Amino acid sequence: MMADNFLSLSPGTRKEITVPFDSIWTSSDVGVVVKNGWVYTRKTTGSALITATEKAPGIQVVTFQITIVPSWNANRVELEVDKDYGKVYIINEKDGVLYASIQTTGLELFTSTDGMQTLTKVSDLPDAQRLSPILITPNGYFLKTGTSVYYSKDLASWLKVVDITYNGLKHAFDYYHDIVTGKTYVYAGEYSTVSTHRCRVYRGVVEPDGSQTWSVALEFISRDEYIANPNLSPVCWHIHVVTVDKATGDVYVGTGDDGNECAIRKSTNNGDTWEIVGIGTQDWRTLSIWFTDSYMYWNMDSSSTQSVWRMKKGTTKKELVVTLGCGSQWYHLWVKDDNGDDVVLMSTAPEGSRLDDHGRLFFIKENSNKTVEVEEVLLDPRIDGEDYFWARQIEPYAQDQNGYLYANSRTANSTNTTKCYKIARCGLQSLQMLYMFPPPVFI
Repeated sequence: MMADNFLSLSPGTRKEITVPFDSIWTSSDVGVVVKNGWVYTRKTTGSALITATEKAPGIQVVTFQITIVPSWNANRVELEVDKDYGKVYIINEKDGVLYASIQTTGLELFTSTDGMQTLTKVSDLPDAQRLSPILITPNGYFLKTGTSVYYSKDLASWLKVVDITYNGLKHAFDYYHDIVTGKTYVYAGEYSTVSTHRCRVYRGVVEPDGSQTWSVALEFISRDEYIANPNLSPVCWHIHVVTVDKATGDVYVGTGDDGNECAIRKSTNNGDTWEIVGIGTQDWRTLSIWFTDSYMYWNMDSSSTQSVWRMKKGTTKKELVVTLGCGSQWYHLWVKDDNGDDVVLMSTAPEGSRLDDHGRLFFIKENSNKTVEVEEVLLDPRIDGEDYFWARQIEPYAQDQNGYLYANSRTANSTNTTKCYKIARCGLQSLQMLYMFPPPVFI
């Protein structure tokens, strides 16, 4: 039997929990204390079940499952669900316009300029399979869906520009626009679970008039080929990430899953040649890479010690930012907090090393002095009877002009829905005594 409510608790902090009746409070663990609705922990790891029992007539009982989280803040900033939009799939936002797809008899593209209060149909989409984010570039729009990449000049009609073998993950589709030449470079990576398949990164060079040339910018040896001949390279089982540092135009590719399949590669010449940033351990097995002025950050897929890392641009040493051992770390989204500061919102799933069966969302913020703040802002509890695996997660996709966040929720039974969350009532900087991580560890 699962608890009624779920809560993360950082050591040395306390949290008030409330019920709508006068109650008697009990805890299943003497190391987790509850008094008059306030819960705090004397422990640094573990969990406890808190029970509130109605004093009279004693019929009502509410339970709270507490998970002690040792290395990050919790319960200082919280997101709240504002609305559930059902089978509406948010695929991007730009300049105050939200883009969403809706499954009817086929797949349709809609836009909204008023925070999803009204939706305007734009076009029928060319493929009914689940979409990647829509790329909105100066030289047109791009979608990666199923086994093809499509292009549109005006969103009204779509043209297939390249066939690919397998669709990829959310962060395996990106672009860079060269303001000097007027060309846009579009990159699409494949995600395959077939050990005989050679995963590829495709590159489209798009001219200002929309004409374009597509080619394979990077091809990996299949896992089976590598097993037969370990001298072959490069090898990967999956392509997880293909992304661009918009400040430099550098392209990064992250792959997994075992041994030398785990790597981050970089190209400084639009995908013509590639160099290795890091390879050979689970530290380089990532599902998200993001950039600040000074650093490249990346998270970790399934492992025993999932962590967030960073590397200062122009260097080759990685720095440990924080270990988040609650599960595999997935997608991210740049958002604004209530102070208007840029913060990364990152999702996790309980796959791999996990504290409990729940998904979580984290704020990750680089301060002006280059220290980093990490705050759990949402716990997404597992439904009773549901498999805990990677499907239990919230995928952040967009933030509108009013600060509302839109995330596509995914569960083990694949019931994808879009939920809207209110931005935290207080920005990170307005919090008192936020935990600052110690000086980076160089490895």
